[in-house]
Amino acid sequence: ILKEGEPVPVGYKFMTCHIIFDVKQGTLHRKARYVADGHKLEDPECSTYASVVSRESVRLAFLIAGLNGLEVMAADAEGAYLNAKSREKLYTVCGPEFGEYEGCYAIITRALYGTKSAAASWRATISKVIEDLGFEMCRADKDVWMRKAENAAGEKIWEYVLVYSDDLLCVSAYPRRILDKIDQHFKLKDGSVKVPDTYLGADIGKYQLPDGTWAWFMSSERYVKTAIQSVED
Repeated sequence: ILKEGEPVPVGYKFMTCHIIFDVKQGTLHRKARYVADGHKLEDPECSTYASVVSRESVRLAFLIAGLNGLEVMAADAEGAYLNAKSREKLYTVCGPEFGEYEGCYAIITRALYGTKSAAASWRATISKVIEDLGFEMCRADKDVWMRKAENAAGEKIWEYVLVYSDDLLCVSAYPRRILDKIDQHFKLKDGSVKVPDTYLGADIGKYQLPDGTWAWFMSSERYVKTAIQSVED
C-alpha cells in the first residue's frame, strides 16, 4: 500500500481487480478470491506460458511405481500462485474491501490470480524449489522431475515429482520425505498429503493381477457418472 501522496513507481500499469465468490456443489463450501482483471491489459513482455505434466507421464509414473515397488503420494500447494513474485509491474486502487485503505494505490507484488503471467511465475518458482532438492528436469516432459536414490534394500532407483500446476505427485521409496521438504517452502493443504485416490479427475487405486502382482489403475468411472448426472440434473 502506498502512503497518501506517494507516487506510483515509473513503469507500472494500472489494473482493476474484483472479488469472486463461489459455493462448491455438494459440500456447500464457501470461498472468496481476490483476482486481477488481467484480460483487460495487453500481453506483457515477459513469458506467460506455463506447461503442466501430461497424462501419459502420469500413467507412466504409476507404472514405474508398480514395477519397482515404490510408494506414491499426492499433495496440493495452498494458494499456489501467491507464493510466487509477480513478473509484471502492476498496481491497483484499493476498494471498500480494504477498509481504511480504500482509495489508496497498491503495488501488486505477488502472482495474483488473473494476471497473465501468474501461472508462469508459479511454475518457475515451484520448479526452482524442486531443482534445489537435487531433481533434474526430464527431457521428455519438462514437468516431470527425477533424481537418483536408493530404496530400503540399498537398490538403485529413480524417484520422481510430477507437477500439474498446484497438484504434486511424488513417486519414491520415501515420498513423504520429499513432500515434507517442499512443505518447508510452500504450505501444502491440510489433508492433501496422502496416497492418491483421485488425480486429474481420474480415480486412482491398486489392483491385484491374477498372478498376485499389485498394479496401479486409473479409471474415469466416477468422472463419467458425475458428468452424466450433471447433464440429467
